[in-house]
Amino acid sequence: MAYVDLNPIRANMTKTLEESDHTSIQKRVKNMTEEQLNQAVKSLSGEIKNRSMVLKLKDYIELVEWCGKSIAYPKKSKMPAHIKSTLAHLNLQPNQWLGQVQHFGTHQGYFVGKLILLQQKAEELKKNG
Repeated sequence: MAYVDLNPIRANMTKTLEESDHTSIQKRVKNMTEEQLNQAVKSLSGEIKNRSMVLKLKDYIELVEWCGKSIAYPKKSKMPAHIKSTLAHLNLQPNQWLGQVQHFGTHQGYFVGKLILLQQKAEELKKNG
């Protein structure tokens, strides 16, 4: 979801989420109430292993906003502590997150996730892990 939300920034069409015309993130950023911002983001894939993603919309928007700023202004992109804690909460590697979002699908790999699960998938597809 973050990869798609950042398309206009990666394409240099805009520098901010608020200016990303015709995107769902722009709709989410504008005119949200505090109550809506504190609701959990709904996963597009539903529950995974009987667990749903527990991430407030506000935290998701802040994460995507930081990613956009980091892509637009790479030399000014120190990750804030609250973004690191959001990624840790989601069991994602903060030092790899931006690269995964920014370059998703541009390298030979097309899978994102825990190393052990990626290795299992490589074995299943008879690829080198």
